[in-house]
Amino acid sequence: MNQNSGKKRLYLSKCVVCNWPCQHFNYGVKTCESCKHFFRRSISLMKEYNCKNGGACKDLASCKRCRLYKCLMVGMNAQGVGTSKFNDEQIMAFVEQMKEHPGNSAVLNSSPVQKELINLIVMKNLLQIEEKVRRIRYSETPIPEFFYTQCDTFESIFSRKLNLIELANKFSTKPVQAIPVIYLEKWRQFGPFCVRPSPKVMDLLFVFEIGKTFQFFDQLDNNDKIALCSNIAMPLYILCTSFYSAQQNCDVLCSPNGLMLIQIVANSFYKKDSVVMGLCDKVLCKSVPPFVRFKLSNEEFVLIRAIIYSHMVSPGLSDRAQKLLYCEAEKYAALLMRVVQTKYGHAAGALRYVELMGLIECLFNMGAKYRQMLTYVSNVLDPNFDKVFPPVLAKISTKGPVESHELLGQCSNVVCLLASSVDLVYRLPCLFGQLEPCFVLHIAAQCPTLPHFRHFESFRETVDLPQSSYSKSPNYRFTLN
Repeated sequence: MNQNSGKKRLYLSKCVVCNWPCQHFNYGVKTCESCKHFFRRSISLMKEYNCKNGGACKDLASCKRCRLYKCLMVGMNAQGVGTSKFNDEQIMAFVEQMKEHPGNSAVLNSSPVQKELINLIVMKNLLQIEEKVRRIRYSETPIPEFFYTQCDTFESIFSRKLNLIELANKFSTKPVQAIPVIYLEKWRQFGPFCVRPSPKVMDLLFVFEIGKTFQFFDQLDNNDKIALCSNIAMPLYILCTSFYSAQQNCDVLCSPNGLMLIQIVANSFYKKDSVVMGLCDKVLCKSVPPFVRFKLSNEEFVLIRAIIYSHMVSPGLSDRAQKLLYCEAEKYAALLMRVVQTKYGHAAGALRYVELMGLIECLFNMGAKYRQMLTYVSNVLDPNFDKVFPPVLAKISTKGPVESHELLGQCSNVVCLLASSVDLVYRLPCLFGQLEPCFVLHIAAQCPTLPHFRHFESFRETVDLPQSSYSKSPNYRFTLN
């Protein structure tokens, strides 16, 4: 009896195409083995089926065209079908033709009931992906090192066929263990980045893994993918960590095991740096309260995340990518409006929708501040940062789509914004070549260790400044906003 009940639990889900019991995701969507093989065979051969009923078949098992059309509409990834006969452009052209000429499809027409069915399928897929992400994030099973070694270039990430989310069932359901005391002591002595911060790099890795579950993501070329991910990485990181922290009943950012990130920073040598502590207060402490106040549902959370992934105004996107992402953003925004109005009513739901759109803007602002902080840490405070972060994850969390000198700000001839009490040991030699001598003197007056730094010494000799000049410079204060 127990064995039979155990077998039944394996097939609680149903195929989103034919409604038969199924267990696994196939090409990004939960489908049965029959639909999986049908889809792979149809795409690999680019079969152009004909429908005798003009696309109005109710029984998908008897009409291959209507069945293939539904496979595409529920989000099955055609580019995931490996075939040597056709290239990706030919496959996507075939898919677009199928979508543009559906006839009187049994899946999608002007019927509100059928549109609602599509919305339910989209929402169900988003929630199932989120369920897998949470299992991985809160599991005691570590992420295989293979996924981090593949983060040396953007191309290696995009070309990797295996998605971490597909391995969710390999991760233990036991919760992540508490941090050993030895790590707390290391952080206190050598800073938070003396070892790889597993929760942080894991959440940044999910930026790519979740992105690859969206069908539109595969339709972008690599340059557009890089531009998009670089711009949305930190807003997505703030969204996820803040939402999960609020669900853990914590009012500041915390790791999956409940350790507050501000405590790690405050108990390290970082506490002596007013720039870092000021930015940490803005990011690590003030990003969670809005989520505590809004009390986002899982549906709202996954839709906000989908809207951010559809950020069509990211710098560096091609015109084609902007148009594609605009359509996706409209789709997810309309679905979010539908969800909140169903839950809160017509007027209150519209107000809730406006507030959630404002929250998205707040996430981008918080993400920019967090990027500022990590850029400052990696370039000024802690040389271990670049040693423990995989190259691509370090790039999207510091520079992103903005160059380092732009992140530090510009003010006519000065390209440096500093805190008044910082012991500066800057690792950007090119910075001093962009400053007027008077600005260097102002900075030196605020940073006692700067005149002893070799780049300042070489600059002083170049402009022939006396060694005592900096002590007489005005008491200007530079702050990193």
